[in-house]
Amino acid sequence: MLSSFSVIVPAFNCENVVVKTLDSISQSIDFFQKSYLHSQLINAEIVIVDDASTDNTLSIVDEFVCQNSFCNVVKHSFNRGAGAARNTGVKNSQGEIIFFCDADDLFLPEHIYVCFMLLQDKPANISSFQLASDNYNLTIKLPEKRFDVIRSKVKTQDKIHPYWQDAIEKSLPLNLCVRRECHEFIEGFFEDEIHKQTKTEDCAYQALLSKFFTIGKTNLETVEYIRYPDNAFDKQITRFQLPPGESQELYHIEPNLLEQSYKIEEEHFLYLQRKQYLKKCLYKGYQFTQDWFSIHIHFWEQVLKNFANLPNLKFLEIGSWEGRSTCWLLENILTHESAKITCIDTFEGSCEHQNLDPDCIKSLEKRFDFNIALTGSASKVEKVVGISQEVLRTLPIDTYDFLYIDGSHIASDVLEDAVLGWRLVKLKGVIIFDDYNWPEVQDNLTQHPKLAIDAFLTIFRDKIQIIYKDYQVIIQKLTS
Repeated sequence: MLSSFSVIVPAFNCENVVVKTLDSISQSIDFFQKSYLHSQLINAEIVIVDDASTDNTLSIVDEFVCQNSFCNVVKHSFNRGAGAARNTGVKNSQGEIIFFCDADDLFLPEHIYVCFMLLQDKPANISSFQLASDNYNLTIKLPEKRFDVIRSKVKTQDKIHPYWQDAIEKSLPLNLCVRRECHEFIEGFFEDEIHKQTKTEDCAYQALLSKFFTIGKTNLETVEYIRYPDNAFDKQITRFQLPPGESQELYHIEPNLLEQSYKIEEEHFLYLQRKQYLKKCLYKGYQFTQDWFSIHIHFWEQVLKNFANLPNLKFLEIGSWEGRSTCWLLENILTHESAKITCIDTFEGSCEHQNLDPDCIKSLEKRFDFNIALTGSASKVEKVVGISQEVLRTLPIDTYDFLYIDGSHIASDVLEDAVLGWRLVKLKGVIIFDDYNWPEVQDNLTQHPKLAIDAFLTIFRDKIQIIYKDYQVIIQKLTS
Protein backbone atom coordinates (compact mmCIF):
# COMPACT_ATOMS: atom_id res chain seq x y z
CA MET A 1 0.00 0.00 0.00
CA LEU A 2 1.17 3.51 -0.78
CA SER A 3 2.06 5.63 2.23
CA SER A 4 3.26 8.98 0.83
CA PHE A 5 3.13 11.40 -2.07
CA SER A 6 4.93 14.57 -3.10
CA VAL A 7 3.87 17.47 -5.31
CA ILE A 8 6.76 19.15 -7.13
CA VAL A 9 6.32 22.82 -8.09
CA PRO A 10 9.00 24.47 -10.26
CA ALA A 11 8.74 28.26 -9.92
CA PHE A 12 10.40 31.05 -11.88
CA ASN A 13 9.31 34.68 -11.86
CA CYS A 14 5.68 33.90 -11.03
CA GLU A 15 5.02 36.29 -8.14
CA ASN A 16 1.51 37.13 -9.35
CA VAL A 17 0.23 33.55 -9.72
CA VAL A 18 2.20 31.20 -7.49
CA VAL A 19 -0.02 31.58 -4.42
CA LYS A 20 -3.10 30.64 -6.43
CA THR A 21 -1.28 27.55 -7.65
CA LEU A 22 -0.11 26.54 -4.18
CA ASP A 23 -3.57 27.12 -2.75
CA SER A 24 -5.04 24.80 -5.39
CA ILE A 25 -2.56 22.07 -4.43
CA SER A 26 -3.33 22.57 -0.72
CA GLN A 27 -7.04 22.26 -1.45
CA SER A 28 -6.42 19.04 -3.40
CA ILE A 29 -4.45 17.64 -0.45
CA ASP A 30 -7.27 18.67 1.88
CA PHE A 31 -9.84 16.94 -0.35
CA PHE A 32 -7.68 13.80 -0.33
CA GLN A 33 -7.43 13.83 3.45
CA LYS A 34 -11.20 14.16 3.79
CA SER A 35 -11.96 11.50 1.17
CA TYR A 36 -9.36 8.81 1.77
CA LEU A 37 -10.29 6.52 4.64
CA HIS A 38 -6.75 6.08 5.97
CA SER A 39 -5.40 9.51 5.10
CA GLN A 40 -3.87 9.92 8.57
CA LEU A 41 -1.38 7.22 7.56
CA ILE A 42 -0.32 9.04 4.38
CA ASN A 43 2.52 11.55 4.39
CA ALA A 44 1.89 14.47 2.01
CA GLU A 45 4.31 17.22 1.01
CA ILE A 46 4.74 20.05 -1.44
CA VAL A 47 8.29 20.75 -2.63
CA ILE A 48 8.69 24.12 -4.34
CA VAL A 49 11.85 24.74 -6.35
CA ASP A 50 12.68 28.38 -6.97
CA ASP A 51 14.65 28.43 -10.21
CA ALA A 52 16.62 31.61 -9.38
CA SER A 53 13.66 33.99 -9.75
CA THR A 54 14.51 37.68 -10.13
CA ASP A 55 11.15 38.99 -8.86
CA ASN A 56 9.46 38.42 -5.47
CA THR A 57 8.59 34.78 -6.11
CA LEU A 58 11.00 33.42 -3.51
CA SER A 59 9.84 35.70 -0.69
CA ILE A 60 6.20 34.87 -1.45
CA VAL A 61 7.00 31.16 -1.48
CA ASP A 62 8.97 31.44 1.77
CA GLU A 63 5.97 33.06 3.44
CA PHE A 64 3.67 30.30 2.18
CA VAL A 65 6.05 27.63 3.47
CA CYS A 66 6.16 29.25 6.91
CA GLN A 67 2.38 29.00 7.11
CA ASN A 68 2.17 25.39 5.87
CA SER A 69 4.24 22.75 7.63
CA PHE A 70 3.87 20.24 4.79
CA CYS A 71 5.74 22.54 2.37
CA ASN A 72 9.44 22.86 1.66
CA VAL A 73 11.37 25.17 -0.63
CA VAL A 74 14.59 24.45 -2.50
CA LYS A 75 16.56 27.24 -4.18
CA HIS A 76 18.60 27.13 -7.38
CA SER A 77 21.54 29.55 -7.42
CA PHE A 78 21.09 30.08 -11.18
CA ASN A 79 18.29 29.45 -13.64
CA ARG A 80 18.39 25.85 -14.88
CA GLY A 81 14.97 25.43 -16.48
CA ALA A 82 11.74 23.71 -15.48
CA GLY A 83 12.96 20.18 -16.20
CA ALA A 84 15.98 20.56 -13.94
CA ALA A 85 13.82 22.20 -11.28
CA ARG A 86 11.46 19.23 -11.30
CA ASN A 87 14.40 16.85 -10.97
CA THR A 88 15.71 18.86 -8.03
CA GLY A 89 12.28 18.73 -6.43
CA VAL A 90 12.05 14.96 -6.74
CA LYS A 91 15.55 14.52 -5.28
CA ASN A 92 14.49 16.60 -2.29
CA SER A 93 11.19 14.81 -1.77
CA GLN A 94 10.15 11.65 0.03
CA GLY A 95 6.91 10.58 -1.69
CA GLU A 96 6.41 7.15 -3.18
CA ILE A 97 4.37 8.79 -5.93
CA ILE A 98 5.11 12.11 -7.58
CA PHE A 99 2.85 14.87 -8.90
CA PHE A 100 4.02 17.91 -10.89
CA CYS A 101 2.41 21.35 -11.07
CA ASP A 102 4.07 24.34 -12.70
CA ALA A 103 3.66 27.51 -10.69
CA ASP A 104 1.12 28.99 -13.12
CA ASP A 105 -1.22 25.97 -13.36
CA LEU A 106 -3.85 24.52 -11.03
CA PHE A 107 -4.84 21.25 -9.39
CA LEU A 108 -8.57 20.72 -9.09
CA PRO A 109 -9.65 19.32 -5.72
CA GLU A 110 -10.13 15.75 -6.98
CA HIS A 111 -6.74 15.35 -8.65
CA ILE A 112 -4.62 13.85 -5.89
CA TYR A 113 -7.36 11.61 -4.52
CA VAL A 114 -8.36 10.14 -7.89
CA CYS A 115 -4.79 9.52 -9.04
CA PHE A 116 -3.74 8.09 -5.68
CA MET A 117 -6.66 5.65 -5.69
CA LEU A 118 -6.00 4.51 -9.27
CA LEU A 119 -2.27 4.07 -8.70
CA GLN A 120 -2.33 2.13 -5.47
CA ASP A 121 -2.51 -1.65 -5.59
CA LYS A 122 -6.11 -2.82 -5.71
CA PRO A 123 -7.28 -4.25 -2.35
CA ALA A 124 -8.64 -7.78 -2.65
CA ASN A 125 -12.10 -6.90 -1.32
CA ILE A 126 -12.62 -3.50 -3.00
CA SER A 127 -13.53 -3.01 -6.66
CA SER A 128 -14.43 0.70 -6.75
CA PHE A 129 -14.41 3.97 -4.86
CA GLN A 130 -16.78 6.88 -4.53
CA LEU A 131 -15.92 10.37 -5.73
CA ALA A 132 -18.15 13.06 -4.25
CA SER A 133 -17.25 16.69 -4.88
CA ASP A 134 -18.65 19.92 -6.28
CA ASN A 135 -17.59 18.71 -9.74
CA TYR A 136 -18.39 15.00 -9.58
CA ASN A 137 -20.62 12.49 -7.87
CA LEU A 138 -19.84 9.06 -9.23
CA THR A 139 -18.44 5.61 -8.57
CA ILE A 140 -15.03 4.86 -10.14
CA LYS A 141 -13.98 1.30 -10.85
CA LEU A 142 -10.50 0.37 -9.67
CA PRO A 143 -8.17 -1.01 -12.35
CA GLU A 144 -7.59 -4.76 -12.41
CA LYS A 145 -3.92 -4.42 -13.31
CA ARG A 146 -1.19 -2.37 -11.71
CA PHE A 147 -0.37 0.95 -13.35
CA ASP A 148 2.94 2.78 -13.09
CA VAL A 149 1.63 6.17 -14.18
CA ILE A 150 -1.81 7.80 -14.18
CA ARG A 151 -2.73 10.47 -16.72
CA SER A 152 -5.89 12.58 -16.31
CA LYS A 153 -7.76 14.90 -18.65
CA VAL A 154 -6.89 18.60 -18.63
CA LYS A 155 -9.37 21.44 -18.21
CA THR A 156 -8.89 24.71 -20.09
CA GLN A 157 -11.02 27.85 -20.05
CA ASP A 158 -10.34 28.32 -23.76
CA LYS A 159 -11.84 26.01 -26.37
CA ILE A 160 -9.07 23.89 -27.85
CA HIS A 161 -9.15 21.85 -31.06
CA PRO A 162 -9.42 18.11 -30.15
CA TYR A 163 -6.10 17.33 -31.87
CA TRP A 164 -4.25 19.85 -29.72
CA GLN A 165 -6.20 18.93 -26.60
CA ASP A 166 -4.94 15.38 -26.98
CA ALA A 167 -1.41 16.61 -27.69
CA ILE A 168 -1.46 18.81 -24.58
CA GLU A 169 -2.64 15.95 -22.39
CA LYS A 170 0.13 13.71 -23.71
CA SER A 171 2.91 16.22 -23.14
CA LEU A 172 2.23 18.14 -19.91
CA PRO A 173 3.65 16.86 -16.62
CA LEU A 174 0.71 18.63 -14.93
CA ASN A 175 -1.76 15.77 -15.39
CA LEU A 176 0.68 12.97 -14.46
CA CYS A 177 0.99 10.95 -11.29
CA VAL A 178 4.18 8.86 -11.41
CA ARG A 179 5.64 6.19 -9.19
CA ARG A 180 8.99 7.39 -7.87
CA GLU A 181 10.82 4.33 -9.15
CA CYS A 182 9.61 5.10 -12.68
CA HIS A 183 10.88 8.68 -12.55
CA GLU A 184 14.18 7.51 -11.14
CA PHE A 185 14.55 4.72 -13.69
CA ILE A 186 14.28 7.07 -16.67
CA GLU A 187 16.48 9.51 -14.70
CA GLY A 188 14.01 12.35 -14.75
CA PHE A 189 13.67 15.19 -17.23
CA PHE A 190 16.38 16.06 -19.74
CA GLU A 191 18.45 19.00 -18.50
CA ASP A 192 20.74 19.55 -21.49
CA GLU A 193 20.86 22.87 -23.29
CA ILE A 194 19.35 21.43 -26.49
CA HIS A 195 16.13 20.39 -24.75
CA LYS A 196 15.96 23.73 -22.95
CA GLN A 197 16.20 25.56 -26.26
CA THR A 198 13.66 23.37 -28.02
CA LYS A 199 11.37 23.20 -24.96
CA THR A 200 10.84 19.49 -25.62
CA GLU A 201 11.87 18.03 -22.24
CA ASP A 202 8.24 17.50 -21.19
CA CYS A 203 7.36 15.56 -24.36
CA ALA A 204 10.53 13.50 -24.04
CA TYR A 205 9.71 12.67 -20.42
CA GLN A 206 6.25 11.39 -21.33
CA ALA A 207 7.64 9.45 -24.30
CA LEU A 208 10.13 7.62 -22.08
CA LEU A 209 7.46 6.80 -19.52
CA SER A 210 5.24 5.35 -22.26
CA LYS A 211 8.08 3.17 -23.62
CA PHE A 212 9.00 1.55 -20.33
CA PHE A 213 5.90 1.68 -18.12
CA THR A 214 2.16 1.06 -18.11
CA ILE A 215 0.14 4.29 -18.17
CA GLY A 216 -3.43 4.30 -16.90
CA LYS A 217 -5.88 7.02 -17.89
CA THR A 218 -8.90 8.65 -16.34
CA ASN A 219 -11.42 10.66 -18.34
CA LEU A 220 -11.95 13.07 -15.47
CA GLU A 221 -10.60 16.62 -15.76
CA THR A 222 -8.60 16.94 -12.54
CA VAL A 223 -6.13 19.72 -13.42
CA GLU A 224 -6.41 23.06 -15.18
CA TYR A 225 -3.95 24.42 -17.72
CA ILE A 226 -4.10 28.18 -17.22
CA ARG A 227 -3.53 30.85 -19.85
CA TYR A 228 -1.89 33.97 -18.49
CA PRO A 229 -0.63 36.84 -20.66
CA ASP A 230 2.58 35.82 -22.44
CA ASN A 231 2.94 32.37 -20.86
CA ALA A 232 3.59 29.31 -23.07
CA PHE A 233 -0.11 28.51 -23.40
CA ASP A 234 -0.97 32.10 -24.31
CA LYS A 235 1.71 32.21 -27.00
CA GLN A 236 0.20 29.17 -28.73
CA ILE A 237 -3.51 29.76 -28.20
CA THR A 238 -4.22 30.63 -31.86
CA ARG A 239 -2.48 27.48 -33.00
CA PHE A 240 -4.31 25.35 -30.42
CA GLN A 241 -7.71 26.55 -31.59
CA LEU A 242 -7.22 25.59 -35.25
CA PRO A 243 -6.73 22.20 -36.91
CA PRO A 244 -3.08 21.17 -37.29
CA GLY A 245 -1.35 22.92 -40.16
CA GLU A 246 -3.83 25.80 -40.42
CA SER A 247 -2.03 28.35 -38.25
CA GLN A 248 1.32 30.04 -38.55
CA GLU A 249 3.88 28.28 -36.37
CA LEU A 250 4.89 30.78 -33.69
CA TYR A 251 7.10 28.34 -31.81
CA HIS A 252 9.61 27.68 -34.55
CA ILE A 253 12.28 25.14 -33.64
CA GLU A 254 15.43 25.00 -35.74
CA PRO A 255 15.47 21.61 -37.52
CA ASN A 256 19.08 20.95 -36.53
CA LEU A 257 18.27 21.54 -32.86
CA LEU A 258 15.27 19.24 -33.09
CA GLU A 259 17.43 16.59 -34.75
CA GLN A 260 19.99 16.92 -31.97
CA SER A 261 17.29 16.51 -29.33
CA TYR A 262 16.00 13.37 -31.06
CA LYS A 263 19.53 11.95 -31.12
CA ILE A 264 19.98 12.61 -27.40
CA GLU A 265 16.64 10.95 -26.68
CA GLU A 266 17.44 7.92 -28.83
CA GLU A 267 20.81 7.41 -27.13
CA HIS A 268 19.19 7.72 -23.71
CA PHE A 269 16.46 5.27 -24.70
CA LEU A 270 19.03 2.67 -25.76
CA TYR A 271 20.90 3.22 -22.50
CA LEU A 272 17.68 2.75 -20.49
CA GLN A 273 16.70 -0.31 -22.50
CA ARG A 274 20.02 -1.92 -21.65
CA LYS A 275 19.64 -0.82 -18.04
CA GLN A 276 16.20 -2.43 -17.87
CA TYR A 277 17.50 -5.65 -19.40
CA LEU A 278 20.43 -5.89 -16.98
CA LYS A 279 18.12 -5.20 -14.04
CA LYS A 280 15.86 -8.03 -15.18
CA CYS A 281 18.83 -10.40 -15.51
CA LEU A 282 19.92 -9.57 -11.99
CA TYR A 283 16.39 -10.11 -10.68
CA LYS A 284 16.09 -13.52 -12.35
CA GLY A 285 19.46 -14.65 -11.01
CA TYR A 286 21.24 -15.39 -14.27
CA GLN A 287 24.93 -16.28 -13.98
CA PHE A 288 26.39 -14.03 -16.66
CA THR A 289 30.01 -12.90 -16.35
CA GLN A 290 30.24 -11.13 -19.73
CA ASP A 291 27.91 -8.90 -21.69
CA TRP A 292 28.61 -8.64 -25.39
CA PHE A 293 24.93 -8.74 -26.30
CA SER A 294 22.70 -6.16 -24.62
CA ILE A 295 23.88 -3.23 -26.75
CA HIS A 296 22.26 -4.98 -29.73
CA ILE A 297 18.82 -5.66 -28.19
CA HIS A 298 17.17 -2.61 -29.76
CA PHE A 299 18.07 -3.77 -33.28
CA TRP A 300 17.18 -7.39 -32.60
CA GLU A 301 13.76 -6.31 -31.38
CA GLN A 302 13.10 -4.43 -34.59
CA VAL A 303 14.42 -7.11 -36.93
CA LEU A 304 12.89 -10.11 -35.17
CA LYS A 305 9.56 -8.63 -34.02
CA ASN A 306 7.63 -10.38 -36.80
CA PHE A 307 8.90 -13.73 -35.55
CA ALA A 308 7.69 -13.19 -31.99
CA ASN A 309 5.45 -16.01 -30.71
CA LEU A 310 5.10 -17.68 -34.12
CA PRO A 311 4.60 -21.45 -34.03
CA ASN A 312 7.21 -23.94 -35.25
CA LEU A 313 10.09 -21.45 -35.39
CA LYS A 314 13.56 -22.94 -35.63
CA PHE A 315 16.54 -20.80 -34.71
CA LEU A 316 20.22 -21.69 -34.95
CA GLU A 317 23.00 -20.12 -32.90
CA ILE A 318 26.71 -20.58 -33.44
CA GLY A 319 28.60 -19.56 -30.31
CA SER A 320 26.27 -19.47 -27.32
CA TRP A 321 28.82 -18.80 -24.54
CA GLU A 322 26.79 -18.39 -21.31
CA GLY A 323 23.47 -18.29 -23.14
CA ARG A 324 22.77 -14.56 -22.85
CA SER A 325 21.40 -14.16 -26.38
CA THR A 326 19.70 -17.57 -26.17
CA CYS A 327 17.85 -16.58 -23.00
CA TRP A 328 16.75 -13.29 -24.55
CA LEU A 329 15.41 -15.10 -27.60
CA LEU A 330 13.54 -17.61 -25.45
CA GLU A 331 11.95 -14.84 -23.39
CA ASN A 332 11.09 -12.44 -26.20
CA ILE A 333 10.87 -14.20 -29.58
CA LEU A 334 10.69 -17.99 -29.17
CA THR A 335 7.70 -17.76 -26.86
CA HIS A 336 5.41 -20.22 -28.66
CA GLU A 337 5.47 -23.68 -27.13
CA SER A 338 6.51 -25.22 -30.48
CA ALA A 339 9.53 -22.93 -31.05
CA LYS A 340 13.03 -24.48 -30.95
CA ILE A 341 16.62 -23.25 -30.92
CA THR A 342 19.80 -25.22 -31.62
CA CYS A 343 22.91 -23.92 -29.85
CA ILE A 344 26.36 -24.93 -31.09
CA ASP A 345 29.44 -24.27 -28.97
CA THR A 346 32.61 -26.05 -27.87
CA PHE A 347 32.20 -24.40 -24.46
CA GLU A 348 36.00 -24.27 -24.36
CA GLY A 349 36.46 -20.66 -25.45
CA SER A 350 38.83 -19.68 -28.26
CA CYS A 351 41.85 -17.49 -28.90
CA GLU A 352 39.95 -14.23 -28.20
CA HIS A 353 39.20 -15.48 -24.67
CA GLN A 354 42.78 -16.19 -23.65
CA ASN A 355 42.82 -13.29 -21.18
CA LEU A 356 39.84 -14.60 -19.22
CA ASP A 357 40.16 -16.52 -15.98
CA PRO A 358 40.67 -20.24 -16.82
CA ASP A 359 38.11 -21.17 -14.15
CA CYS A 360 35.57 -19.02 -16.00
CA ILE A 361 36.10 -21.13 -19.12
CA LYS A 362 35.98 -24.42 -17.23
CA SER A 363 32.54 -23.63 -15.80
CA LEU A 364 31.19 -22.13 -19.04
CA GLU A 365 28.94 -24.99 -20.08
CA LYS A 366 27.62 -25.36 -16.54
CA ARG A 367 26.62 -21.67 -16.53
CA PHE A 368 24.94 -22.07 -19.91
CA ASP A 369 22.86 -24.96 -18.61
CA PHE A 370 21.97 -23.06 -15.43
CA ASN A 371 20.88 -19.94 -17.32
CA ILE A 372 18.80 -21.87 -19.84
CA ALA A 373 17.04 -23.68 -17.00
CA LEU A 374 16.11 -20.33 -15.42
CA THR A 375 14.13 -19.35 -18.53
CA GLY A 376 11.72 -22.22 -17.92
CA SER A 377 12.09 -23.14 -21.61
CA ALA A 378 14.96 -25.63 -21.53
CA SER A 379 12.83 -28.09 -23.52
CA LYS A 380 13.04 -25.74 -26.51
CA VAL A 381 16.84 -25.82 -26.54
CA GLU A 382 19.02 -28.40 -28.28
CA LYS A 383 22.60 -27.98 -27.10
CA VAL A 384 25.23 -29.37 -29.45
CA VAL A 385 28.76 -29.47 -28.07
CA GLY A 386 31.27 -29.41 -30.90
CA ILE A 387 33.09 -27.45 -33.57
CA SER A 388 30.58 -25.51 -35.63
CA GLN A 389 32.19 -26.29 -39.00
CA GLU A 390 31.67 -29.99 -38.27
CA VAL A 391 28.23 -29.77 -36.67
CA LEU A 392 26.73 -27.60 -39.41
CA ARG A 393 27.39 -30.35 -41.97
CA THR A 394 25.04 -32.66 -40.06
CA LEU A 395 22.04 -30.32 -39.90
CA PRO A 396 19.05 -30.33 -42.31
CA ILE A 397 18.96 -27.76 -45.10
CA ASP A 398 16.17 -25.15 -45.52
CA THR A 399 15.17 -25.61 -41.88
CA TYR A 400 16.03 -22.52 -39.84
CA ASP A 401 14.28 -19.17 -39.74
CA PHE A 402 17.23 -17.44 -38.10
CA LEU A 403 20.98 -17.96 -37.90
CA TYR A 404 23.27 -16.13 -35.47
CA ILE A 405 27.00 -16.42 -36.24
CA ASP A 406 29.08 -15.55 -33.18
CA GLY A 407 31.54 -18.43 -32.89
CA SER A 408 35.23 -18.35 -33.73
CA HIS A 409 36.50 -14.93 -34.82
CA ILE A 410 39.10 -16.35 -37.21
CA ALA A 411 38.15 -15.21 -40.70
CA SER A 412 38.32 -18.66 -42.33
CA ASP A 413 36.10 -20.12 -39.59
CA VAL A 414 33.56 -17.30 -39.92
CA LEU A 415 33.42 -17.72 -43.70
CA GLU A 416 32.95 -21.48 -43.37
CA ASP A 417 30.18 -20.97 -40.79
CA ALA A 418 28.45 -18.53 -43.13
CA VAL A 419 28.67 -20.72 -46.24
CA LEU A 420 27.60 -23.88 -44.42
CA GLY A 421 24.84 -22.02 -42.62
CA TRP A 422 23.50 -20.45 -45.79
CA ARG A 423 21.82 -23.63 -47.06
CA LEU A 424 20.38 -24.35 -43.62
CA VAL A 425 18.41 -21.08 -43.59
CA LYS A 426 14.97 -20.84 -45.19
CA LEU A 427 14.06 -18.23 -47.79
CA LYS A 428 13.22 -14.94 -46.04
CA GLY A 429 15.25 -16.15 -43.08
CA VAL A 430 17.48 -13.75 -41.16
CA ILE A 431 21.23 -14.11 -40.58
CA ILE A 432 23.13 -12.00 -38.05
CA PHE A 433 26.92 -11.76 -37.99
CA ASP A 434 28.52 -10.48 -34.80
CA ASP A 435 31.79 -8.54 -34.34
CA TYR A 436 32.04 -6.99 -37.80
CA ASN A 437 33.73 -3.98 -36.19
CA TRP A 438 35.45 -5.93 -33.43
CA PRO A 439 38.21 -3.62 -32.14
CA GLU A 440 40.77 -6.38 -31.56
CA VAL A 441 43.46 -7.74 -33.98
CA GLN A 442 42.53 -5.33 -36.74
CA ASP A 443 46.15 -5.40 -37.87
CA ASN A 444 45.77 -9.12 -38.71
CA LEU A 445 42.75 -9.47 -40.98
CA THR A 446 42.85 -13.26 -41.10
CA GLN A 447 42.10 -13.31 -37.36
CA HIS A 448 39.14 -10.94 -37.68
CA PRO A 449 35.49 -11.63 -38.75
CA LYS A 450 35.30 -8.58 -41.02
CA LEU A 451 37.35 -10.13 -43.84
CA ALA A 452 35.05 -13.15 -43.95
CA ILE A 453 31.83 -11.15 -43.65
CA ASP A 454 32.85 -8.79 -46.45
CA ALA A 455 33.70 -11.75 -48.67
CA PHE A 456 30.35 -13.39 -47.97
CA LEU A 457 28.43 -10.16 -48.60
CA THR A 458 30.25 -9.72 -51.92
CA ILE A 459 29.75 -13.28 -53.14
CA PHE A 460 26.08 -13.48 -52.09
CA ARG A 461 25.15 -9.86 -52.84
CA ASP A 462 22.49 -10.82 -55.41
CA LYS A 463 20.80 -13.24 -53.01
CA ILE A 464 20.53 -11.12 -49.88
CA GLN A 465 19.21 -7.86 -48.53
CA ILE A 466 21.44 -6.05 -46.06
CA ILE A 467 19.16 -4.82 -43.27
CA TYR A 468 21.75 -3.35 -40.94
CA LYS A 469 25.51 -2.93 -40.97
CA ASP A 470 27.48 -1.63 -38.01
CA TYR A 471 29.07 -3.66 -35.21
CA GLN A 472 26.73 -6.43 -36.30
CA VAL A 473 25.63 -7.18 -39.85
CA ILE A 474 22.04 -8.31 -40.37
CA ILE A 475 20.88 -9.74 -43.69
CA GLN A 476 17.81 -11.49 -45.09
CA LYS A 477 18.03 -14.42 -47.48
CA LEU A 478 16.06 -13.58 -50.64
CA THR A 479 16.95 -16.46 -52.96
CA SER A 480 18.78 -19.78 -52.70
